[in-house]
Amino acid sequence: MAFLIGLTFVGVFARYVFNAPIVWQKEVQLACFLWISFLGGCTVFRRGGHVAIELIVDRLPKKLRMLAEILVSVIVVVLLCSLMKNGFVYLSLLVSASRQTAILKIPYLYIYGILLAACILMCINQIYAVAERYRRKDAEHCETKGDTV
Repeated sequence: MAFLIGLTFVGVFARYVFNAPIVWQKEVQLACFLWISFLGGCTVFRRGGHVAIELIVDRLPKKLRMLAEILVSVIVVVLLCSLMKNGFVYLSLLVSASRQTAILKIPYLYIYGILLAACILMCINQIYAVAERYRRKDAEHCETKGDTV
């Protein structure tokens, strides 16, 4: 992230102060932005911190709340699998066409390839976060009853 911010600052400075834009800047910024976004998304999924509408779910009874959270997780995983499938088709087209960036000649596979890996990691992290949340809730429930886990 620091590299992306620094590159943007240097690019703006070079363009407006020296009137000499960095021609390859956009290509590197695109790659950095995509990789940061998708890897950051993986981290958010691991912590269970993705966007959620908790106002409604928190008002449900405990059993319905659990069911709603699991249903939302299933929907998220299905959507990620759909994104992964479509991303694979897109990456296949990029590979078959041997598409590269105009200036640095970086294959677009290296730039957009993070999509598949991130979707797989997000699915794993979503399942892990839900399992961990209910494992903790089960452990807390056992502790209140005096059982051991």
